Amino acid sequence: MTNKLQKLGICAATFALACGVINVNKAQAQFRLDVQEPTTTNYDFDLTIDAGPLLDQTFDGSFSYKDSKVTGVGEEYIELDDFEFDFLGTKYTSETHDDLFPEVLLFDGEFLGLSLANDTFSFNPGFFEVEESFFSYNIGDVEGTGEFNYSRRDPVAGGDDDNHKSTPEPNTIIGLGILGGSLLLKKVKSKK
Repeated sequence: MTNKLQKLGICAATFALACGVINVNKAQAQFRLDVQEPTTTNYDFDLTIDAGPLLDQTFDGSFSYKDSKVTGVGEEYIELDDFEFDFLGTKYTSETHDDLFPEVLLFDGEFLGLSLANDTFSFNPGFFEVEESFFSYNIGDVEGTGEFNYSRRDPVAGGDDDNHKSTPEPNTIIGLGILGGSLLLKKVKSKK
C-alpha cells in the first residue's frame, strides 16, 4: 500500500512542478515582451526636383525615429534619432546641422512626411497623406520645389531577437531531477 502511495505522490509532485514550469515560462515570455528594447523605424527617401533652377535633379537621404515615442493618437511631431541628406555637395546630418530640428509628422499613427527647414530648403509634410509632402528651396533668390518618394526599410534579419539562447529555468531542472529520481527509485526497488 505504501508503494502505491509513494508512486502517486511522486506523480502528483511531478505534475505540479510541470504545471508550475509552464506557468513560469508563460510569465517570463510576457515579461520579455513587456521589456523589449524600443524598435526603430527607418526610412530612405529620394527627392526629384520638379521646378526651379535644379529641375530634374535628384537627391537622397535617410532618417530614423523610435516607435516608442509614437502614441498613434492625433497629430504628432516625433523628433528624429538620425537624419542624413545630401544636397548640393553638402551632407546634412543630425550631428553636423543641429539647427534643422528634424521631425516626422504622423496623424493617428500614419506617416505624413518630414518637417524641417533652414535658410536654403525645407521639408514639408502632407496634410492628409504622405503624397502631399513636398520639398522647397531657395538658391540666390530663385525658388523651386520637389517631390519625395519615401520608402520604409524592413527590419534587418538576424537582429538581437535571433541571438537569444534558451537557458533552462530552475523549475525545469528541479522537475527533471524529481522525475529522474523517481525513475531511479523505481529501478532500485525493482532490483530488490
